Amino acid sequence: MWPLSRIAAFVGVSGVYTPDDPQLLLHFERQGLSRAVVHAIMEAGLTGARASEALPRASPASLALGPCEAAVPRLPPVMLCHGTADKSAPASQSAAFATALRAAGAAHVTERYYEGKSHTDPFLEDPIAGGSDALLEDILSMAFHGSADSGGVHAWPVFPRMLPDSIIRLARRCIPF
Repeated sequence: MWPLSRIAAFVGVSGVYTPDDPQLLLHFERQGLSRAVVHAIMEAGLTGARASEALPRASPASLALGPCEAAVPRLPPVMLCHGTADKSAPASQSAAFATALRAAGAAHVTERYYEGKSHTDPFLEDPIAGGSDALLEDILSMAFHGSADSGGVHAWPVFPRMLPDSIIRLARRCIPF
């Protein structure tokens, strides 16, 4: 086991942080992910018979406000990154987790939202498209400075395009997330 003091920062990207939220289950159903599959993933049983016990246990937000609350003030800086057009895990997931962490006493919680980005854009399509990469810059700033704002200290790399625009646009249309 690692002591919390050895972890410099936590970065969450496009996470599901409240699987016990009934609104999230409805969102998943509207996206075509059946409740039975969600329950199976979260060890709640196909029928959801164990949902009241299993879903909060799989919920970082519920854990932060419940059994792990005493440890939350000792967490390292936390940065939650999310695309605003994420159809898989809505950006409200990061907002809810940030709220729970702050309510439980986390000292440093930063939220970063990437306008118009899907579930995979920040870490798949954007790097393939080349140029500067906002998510990578935020993560590097967190790693090197302990915050998502580098204050202009570093000139982050600009990456070459890996594929033509037409293929990247096709990927964005085909990826269901």
